[in-house]
Amino acid sequence: MTQQQLATEIGVSREYVSMIENGKRAVTKRDLLLRLARAIGVDANDLTAQPYPPSDGAELALHVIAPKLRRALDGDEEPTEPVPLSRLSQDAQTAMAARMACGLQTLGDLLPG
Repeated sequence: MTQQQLATEIGVSREYVSMIENGKRAVTKRDLLLRLARAIGVDANDLTAQPYPPSDGAELALHVIAPKLRRALDGDEEPTEPVPLSRLSQDAQTAMAARMACGLQTLGDLLPG
């Protein structure tokens, strides 16, 4: 595949593809990373050298949270029933406390399935 073909496939200029290829530009947007991976027929994890095995409890918690965050940010979640405002308020307070205490597992538990 030429740089021009790839550029057309992922919606950027040939020059931008060249800069990515030569390490002059990083792919920092997840949607571009996914389009690039799809266009060249690999998994996005292959392009980022992820995932790697967690080395401690904090990394393990991040590995639990990451897929939930990706689904939420990518909009892949199925619509669910609205959560009552009182529950959202309680969860927000719990999340803030967990965030301040670096309680990644608690934060992960608060994310939707």
